[in-house]
Order: sequence, then structure tokens, then C-alpha cells
Amino acid sequence: MIGSKPLSRPPRRLNFPLILGGVLVSFLIVLAVLAPWLAPHDPVHNYFMLEDRNGVLRMAPFEPGEVPGFPLGTDLDGRDILSRLIWAVRPTLLLATLITFIRLSVGVSLGFVEGWYGGVLGGVIASVTRVALGIPILILAIVVIYVLGFRFEAWVFIIALSVTGWAGATLVMSERARSLKGEPYMQAARSIGATERRLLWNHLFPQVRSLIVITGAFEMSAVLLQLAELGFLGFFMGGAAIRLIPDSESGGFISELIAGFPELGQMLSAGWDNFLNVPRIAVLAGTAFFMAIFSFMMLGEGLKRFFAEGHR
Repeated sequence: MIGSKPLSRPPRRLNFPLILGGVLVSFLIVLAVLAPWLAPHDPVHNYFMLEDRNGVLRMAPFEPGEVPGFPLGTDLDGRDILSRLIWAVRPTLLLATLITFIRLSVGVSLGFVEGWYGGVLGGVIASVTRVALGIPILILAIVVIYVLGFRFEAWVFIIALSVTGWAGATLVMSERARSLKGEPYMQAARSIGATERRLLWNHLFPQVRSLIVITGAFEMSAVLLQLAELGFLGFFMGGAAIRLIPDSESGGFISELIAGFPELGQMLSAGWDNFLNVPRIAVLAGTAFFMAIFSFMMLGEGLKRFFAEGHR
């Protein structure tokens, strides 16, 4: 109507999960990349005896703030907890990223074959996927680690958490490919002579890019959760040894699980084993895992809302 105000679109709602997830994930990446410059001390150096704020010599472990320069104190072996926590983010994120990449690569490929091509091969993939989804990943991962001889190396955890971890991505991709295959525009493109390659790159792939990104964020949080569970049960990258630490109060010795270069699963396991002596290590490592898992879950939820609004 003449003189009437033009209709305006309703304002977009603030995508809080995307903002929060993006900020937290960026923070984790900064910690991982800049760990050598952010950590105040060498994460494997032992500070067995230091002067406290009153100039009195103290023996490790040091309580938070007891010794200048050690705001979170040290573990029983005299290593700075804050430095180890900062350094631990890098190997954990790298390991989780590699596992997620393998899961997505295998899952998306198999799901695409099942959903787009179908046939006998698609039926086999569907059957194997259903079996894989029914096997608890954590239990199978422990079995794989045991079969491989309790070798706590990165490749062992990659295999253990990827054996059936691809199944979720396969299910998501197959359903999406199957639904897109029957879309009218796909049939129309095929009827006017579009090649299979053109259908895939010009019509299918643009429709599943956002789904792959969203699935990757959620898969990252799932992998981090599984690494935390394995660490809690005593399975972590790098391995460790039992060492007897002198106890200045009792005059005896305290057994501690001593690990080398820090990793979050390793810190969680060692902290839990020594929870009665230094409980803050397990609490801090568990909190770091929680924040990492929460960050990628928020990022995945935010990306889902972002793409649902029509962004590409």
C-alpha cells in the first residue's frame, strides 16, 4: 500500500553458543600454540626445595601461593602445576584432532557410499555400522589397548578410539546423502545430462559441507570426553612410573604416579591416584577437560544454529 511502511525482517537472535564456543575454542588453541611462552616454568623441572614468602626453606609439594611464582603450587615431585596444565592442552588437543579427523574421513566416506550408491556394498556398510554403534567405544578402546600390549603411544589411542568411532558420522552422512539423492533438483540435473561428478561437486557437496563441520565439532567433544574417561581409568598417552617421594611430615615415603611430559589425561590419572595428597591436580585437570568438552559442544550447537538460519 502507498504510504505504508515496508515490512522489515525480524532481528536475528544473538547466537550465544557460537560466540561462547568460538571464544573458548580460540582460547584453547592459543594455550596450545603459545604454551612455551605462557608457562612460567619448565613443566618437567623438579623444584624439591624452595624458599617461601618468609624466606624459610620448604620441601615439595608446595601449596598454592606458598612459594612466589607458583600460584597453583606443585605436585609431589616438585613440578609446577600451572605450567604442566598449560603444556598439557597441546598434546591432548592434537590427539583429539587426529582422532576426529580419522573418524570423519572414514565415516563421511562410508556414509556417502551407503547413502548415495546403496546396493550390496551399501547394505554391508549399513549392517557393519549398526554393529559398530552397538559396541561401547570405551570398552572396545580398553580391549584394543590391551591387545596392543599396553603401549601408551599416540597411534594406539588413535586406533583404539577410531575402530568404531566412525559409525556415528557414517549414520549422519548416509541419511543426508540418501535424502538429497531423491530431491527433485537432483533428478532434474540428472535428466538434463549432468554427470555423476558434476552432481557430486556442484549439488551434493555444497549441501553437506555444513553438516560435516557441525559433526566435526560435536565429534571433537565426544573424543575429548572419551580421552578423559580413559585417563580416569589409568589409560593415557605417554605412560608413567611409580616413584617413592620423601614425606617431610611423617619421615616416610609417599608413592606417586610420575609421568613425564604433561597431557590432560595423564594429569587426570596421576591426580586421581594421588587425590588424598594433592587433590587439586585431579580437580584442575578435570576442569580443563570439562571446559574443552563444553567449548566444542557450544561451538557445534552454535554452528548448527548458524547454518539453520540459511548461512553457507
